[in-house]
Amino acid sequence: MESESNIQLNTKKNKRSHSKKASKHKKRKISTRNVKKYKNNGDSSSDTESESSNAVCECCFEWSKELYECYLCNRKYHVNCHIPEITHRNENETKWQCTLCEDITTISKDLGKDHDVDNISIGTVGRKIVERILMELFCRFADIDYFRNSPNKYFFRQNIYEHKTERDGLYNIRNLLSKNDRYTSLDIFLEDTKRVFVNALSYYNVGDPYFRSATKFLKHLHIMYNKWIMSALKKSWKKRKQMAG
Repeated sequence: MESESNIQLNTKKNKRSHSKKASKHKKRKISTRNVKKYKNNGDSSSDTESESSNAVCECCFEWSKELYECYLCNRKYHVNCHIPEITHRNENETKWQCTLCEDITTISKDLGKDHDVDNISIGTVGRKIVERILMELFCRFADIDYFRNSPNKYFFRQNIYEHKTERDGLYNIRNLLSKNDRYTSLDIFLEDTKRVFVNALSYYNVGDPYFRSATKFLKHLHIMYNKWIMSALKKSWKKRKQMAG
């Protein structure tokens, strides 16, 4: 993992003349309507119409005939949008909890206890953390939409041989994570996620809305890294040192 100072950015760097216009976005408001697992079955009742107007996926912000709802926060998701994917095992559960409602701060305290900090295979603490990081990025702000795919595919593709994989934005990272072959370590995941925003800084001018969004998301990534990864590791290292005497 790169040092904390490497994640912090100097927004005066990486200026280029390829500035593009973009609309400003406000922080996305989270739905709190108390509707149980939403399925549009064609019912034309007023209740169904009222529910359908609020039935949008929290990750992609698109309406669907079938969304699954967290019983704690009432957010709704497509099966494939939620991270991890909603499986057949929990589709029929009356009380399903989304990743954003998990107590990741408490969970992250166990990072490093198994002496395998970098492991993000399914079921590990590291995996829970990276899934939460992606969900935070996808769901918290509307202007993340631009970073779902590569801001400038040519810019990403010209680095394909150096970085071994084509950078197509957060969707690509999510898909690679689900395949369980590319991301064998926490470091690789964090580096790829950071690069999505760093590359945008290399393409847009400082005053461009996309530049500001990329800077904001890098700061948000840095906050999550400090809170759920570095904080847990420092405590783990301190405890090991005390035990070593």
